[in-house]
Amino acid sequence: MIPVMLVEDEFLIRIGLKTCIPWETLGYQIVAEADSAETALEKYNEKLPDLVVTDIRLPGQTGLELMQQLKKNHHRIHFIIVSAYSDFPIAQQAIEIGVDGYFIKGDLEVEKFANLLLHLKETFFLEKKNCMPNSSTYLNMGEVLNNWHKIKMTEQMLACKRRKMPLYLVVFQLTDTSVDLFAEIVYNYFYEQKISTYYLKEEYRIWFFLSDIAWHLDSLMEQLTKMLSRYLNSHVSIGVSSDYFLHENIEHTVFESLLATLSQRQGKITWKKYENNSKLQTRGMIKKYSGLCEMHYYKDAAAYIKEVIQQLDGCSIQEFWGIVYGFAGVLSMHSESPIFLGILSESLDIIGIFDRLTEETLHLSNLEKEQKNIYVQKACIYIHNNLDKPLKIGIIAKELYVSPNYLGKIFYDETGERLTDFINKSKIEQAKILLLDPKYTILDVATMVGIPDQRYFSKLFKRIIGLTPSEFSKLNVPTALSIKS
Repeated sequence: MIPVMLVEDEFLIRIGLKTCIPWETLGYQIVAEADSAETALEKYNEKLPDLVVTDIRLPGQTGLELMQQLKKNHHRIHFIIVSAYSDFPIAQQAIEIGVDGYFIKGDLEVEKFANLLLHLKETFFLEKKNCMPNSSTYLNMGEVLNNWHKIKMTEQMLACKRRKMPLYLVVFQLTDTSVDLFAEIVYNYFYEQKISTYYLKEEYRIWFFLSDIAWHLDSLMEQLTKMLSRYLNSHVSIGVSSDYFLHENIEHTVFESLLATLSQRQGKITWKKYENNSKLQTRGMIKKYSGLCEMHYYKDAAAYIKEVIQQLDGCSIQEFWGIVYGFAGVLSMHSESPIFLGILSESLDIIGIFDRLTEETLHLSNLEKEQKNIYVQKACIYIHNNLDKPLKIGIIAKELYVSPNYLGKIFYDETGERLTDFINKSKIEQAKILLLDPKYTILDVATMVGIPDQRYFSKLFKRIIGLTPSEFSKLNVPTALSIKS
């Protein structure tokens, strides 16, 4: 069983969460409950739950502050928020902390919550095995940092710092070259140049920390790329961080080297040093992406993500993650399935991160198509069941819980016909059937199809059928109707 702690100051809601969710059936066990962040911190140290389900507004510290404290000391802990807050800035804060799911009180669907728990269960299982899904793409950041520490670089770093020598992180992104062979070639090259280095290998990538560089970095890298070009025909992108001692943050250094590989040409062995020379309008980018999603233009939103990737060259780490978290926040507002933000935040594959966001956006497009069909079907059923009432798009949209503009748009997209025209045609088709019965006058028929204005009904009938109601009746009913005013 996966241990869970519930943090909620409202007793009835806490009881509701305990009883409405089939925790044990899904493989979870509630081991602790708390009505404040302070109590939650105490109980966490006692019970060590893997999952914390919390509200945002709590007495004293907020749920966001609670998550920040727990995440700081417990890297693998997971969070689900159940809150009355639906504001995007708050949701974005939660995403930055690494929340796995965000549900609104009063609108919590048990099925969606259960689906998230099932997805998380797989994540917990993989974490116990010390790996993550798609490890070649989503390499756990914590494991990479631990490996660096295992390499015992501390003395070398301190020596560089004492001598005021720079320390660079160089990443080699490979395509079809043997990682082992490539690592040996590069290591031997640095060794011959009397440069101290340590390296870490992945499936398609090698990391080198370079110290004791007695000559200019540019000359060193130019000579290295020329040497590699003589041995290799495949593409290799080489990214070099700025001096580690400028910020002394390994995570920052890792992403600098990765960002430096983004704009390099395919088919050649190229290198680039990271330079923060970009002034991205991150808020504008998030606003544009959000606007496309709000209008349900998901394919356009996915295409926009590709445009954003082309503008990341030289962006700061803060700008990069601001865009990622911003886009993920927008997705979380639209998606019914959980988005694994924890995996995104630990990934060392920048393109992979945006590919994942693109996949999720296109998935919304597919869901949207299915949903459109459902809304159109429901609209048609509602119209046919209520032909005797005055029908307007606003009334139908209210019944289906969508906006009138959206309903009108998807109806036209799916049928090629305006919804108002479909309503009028449906009413007139019903009127044609009723006019065949001699006992009904034209006014009776008009009223029975929800158009009490006989004059307007007659004009609409003639426009659609090409005949007035009385002309239609004379042609189709043996005994002509008497027309009463």
